[in-house]
This record gives sequence, C-alpha cells and structure tokens, in this order.
Amino acid sequence: ENEKTALRAKLSQTAVELGQWCQRRAPKQPECDYRLAIALGQYAREHTSSGKDAARRMETLLRRAIAAEPRLDSAGPHRVLALLYLRAPGWPLGPGDPETGLAEAMAAVRLAPNAASNQLVLGEALAKNGHGAEARAAYAKAAELATAAEQAREPEASRQLAEARAGLAKTGG
Repeated sequence: ENEKTALRAKLSQTAVELGQWCQRRAPKQPECDYRLAIALGQYAREHTSSGKDAARRMETLLRRAIAAEPRLDSAGPHRVLALLYLRAPGWPLGPGDPETGLAEAMAAVRLAPNAASNQLVLGEALAKNGHGAEARAAYAKAAELATAAEQAREPEASRQLAEARAGLAKTGG
C-alpha cells in the first residue's frame, strides 16, 4: 500500500509539472488550464496540506477554461468544477458548496447530456442536495450511457458503470 501511495504522489507531481509546462508553452489554451486543474486536484488528494491553495487555483483555472471553451472534454471544466465544490471542505477551509456544485453539474449536463461522467456528477450533486429521486434518475442515465460505452469498448466505461451502480445503491435505486 505504501508503494501505491508513493507512486500516486509521484504521478500527481509529474501531472502538475506537465500542466505547468503546457501553460508555459501555450498560455492561452483552455486545455492547459483544464489539465492543470485536474492535476492539481490529484496532487491535493495525495498531498493534503496543499489542498486549500490547490482548490483556489483549480477554481481559477476551471473558470478560465469555461469562459474560453465550455464544451471542452464533454463539458469537462464544468464537471470538474462541480466535483471541486461537492468534495472540497466548505468555508473557511475550502470552496466546498453543494449548491454551487449542483449548478455546475447541471451546466455540464446541459452542454453534454450524453456523457456518462456528467450524469454521474449530476447524480452526486443531486444526492448531496437532498434530491434522491432525481439523483437516482441521473445515476440510471449514467448506467445506461456507460453500458452502451462498455459495449463499444470505451476505456472508462467499466469504471463509470460501477460508479453508476454504486450511486443507485446509495440512493435506493
């Protein structure tokens, strides 16, 4: 387990360095902002002491990516920002805010409704905001989309299907 933790920490550091390199090479590219924000989230998960600073930076990068290219990676900037608001601690420790997370998840689904990852985040956001029936519907839609993706042999489909099933189980579906 210690080896896995060390490897994740090293990979997260490398991802941040690559994101920073991308920004230096192409500072106006929203893809660089988006990828660096994801890398910072992974880094913060592995290095918890950096979480508050990473969260603020992620928020800035994702807002910039949304302004420039909201449909990037099937509305990925909205989706990742939703996850930040849903999973980060709330004020004063962090930017966590389930209602804002729900708004971002809804924006992601509006832009890319057939992305299972967006439906998963919407399900999580709805559940955190006390909307169980709607959360189950989002998880069911995610499961449907992930099943089709799995049949098409898409690499993330199995994980997405497992997440959708877990979400359905948690919400009584």
